[in-house]
Amino acid sequence: MSQESSAGLWVKLARQWGVSRAVAFAVASRLWQLVTGPVTVLLVASQLTEDEQGYFFTFSSLLNLQNMFELGLTIVFLNLSSHSFANCRPSRSSVNGNWEWNGADEEKSRAASLLYQGLWWSLVQASLFLVMVSGLGIYFFSLEADSYSINWFYPWLAVVFCAGCSQVQAIPLTYLEGAGEVLPIQRMRFLMAVAGTTSMWLTLWFQLGLWCAAAVAMTRVVFEFGYLAFIQRAFLLMILRQKITTRYNWWSAAWPLQLRAGLQGLLVTLSTAPLIPVVFAYTGPAAAGRLGLVHSVLSSMNSAAAAWLQTRIPVLTTLATQKNFFAFRELYSRSFRQSNLFLAAMMLLFLLAIWLVPVVADPPEIVRPWTIGWLAQKLEPRLPPLLPASLLAMALFVHHQCASATLFVRCHMYDPFLKVSFVSHPVSGLLIWMWGSYFGETGAVLGYLIPLVFMIWPWIILLQRECLRKIHQASTEPAVTVADSSKST
Repeated sequence: MSQESSAGLWVKLARQWGVSRAVAFAVASRLWQLVTGPVTVLLVASQLTEDEQGYFFTFSSLLNLQNMFELGLTIVFLNLSSHSFANCRPSRSSVNGNWEWNGADEEKSRAASLLYQGLWWSLVQASLFLVMVSGLGIYFFSLEADSYSINWFYPWLAVVFCAGCSQVQAIPLTYLEGAGEVLPIQRMRFLMAVAGTTSMWLTLWFQLGLWCAAAVAMTRVVFEFGYLAFIQRAFLLMILRQKITTRYNWWSAAWPLQLRAGLQGLLVTLSTAPLIPVVFAYTGPAAAGRLGLVHSVLSSMNSAAAAWLQTRIPVLTTLATQKNFFAFRELYSRSFRQSNLFLAAMMLLFLLAIWLVPVVADPPEIVRPWTIGWLAQKLEPRLPPLLPASLLAMALFVHHQCASATLFVRCHMYDPFLKVSFVSHPVSGLLIWMWGSYFGETGAVLGYLIPLVFMIWPWIILLQRECLRKIHQASTEPAVTVADSSKST
């Protein structure tokens, strides 16, 4: 088989699986973390103590409190920007390659005003996040009896500061995605993932302890800023120079959606963010580190699977705005099915690996450096038992179903999920705290899983079906499929 025909076969298979170039880069950034994960885990096991590993992953859990201050802004902003650019999408000139913005002046003015207001809100929210979460983390970690022996204070402040900067930079990045710049952003995020992993390896190799977490956060800030300031400078200047004659009505168009999404994000955070900190507080940093490691790997798989749908939000939102519901359902269903197959396969392989680690590990008295048995011996004390790992995989798989259904509905600028959050997520947070304090890792994971399976998932599916009935039922357009616009970018 020639090289050209082989490449054509791969392209054909990729299209059948809905893997556009944007999806490929989005998935690749997560696959990079999965492929390099064993090296990272070995470096963590050799360069960090078990307690430092617990602090490392608890950092990430506490940073999830960012959702409380963001109030769903990033999630809503992607839909808002996609909606605003539906009738005035910028494009590059075929003559000189410069950006051109066609459309009515009113539409362009409203879209530019949206960026200004989004930046203002993100600055306010990031400032509150920096002050309150940094203080909360200092208080929480100081409660640990042996915290004085761990160098966590300055790395924690650096991580929080970088997270606040990224929160502000997420607004123009999301705005660009809504304008159709999905492929360049996903390419940048892939390169950022590679650089972040490399910086983390270097800090671990030079035994800089918890500064490895700060190195990843700093790398993200530098890449995002560089991308916005240099790669997308012309695009953003074109938007910012647009004369504002018609302001985007944030309070009537955006705030109701943001308030709903923000309250839901707040409740989701209160129900999921305690997972690792509860284990940290009641079982110790070492146990939190073991559960946190598995949670990090499974979350990367979840994010990779979500890329099939998230990279198509601009297309789906445009189709919903144009009431092309048949094409909307066809694209969504195909992407949803492919993401589920990918996620299930990756999770099963990971759980198989956890089961095999103690099986192939060398006995303690045998030392055969850099063999599979020696590597498994290093990994075994840093991994949780198979039961809590399997339960956590089930929980995150169900979470993917819920997130996909929520995305389906929100693409229609419709959000009926507030009542679900008010009722179910406090129950989840309470169970995580109660069962985690008594039964450790397994209890905390069960407290997360049970409300997802028996309350949140069934309720969200019912609301998705209601959206289908109310919005899609009146659809009478011809049965035509949609060409995924991300393939052309």
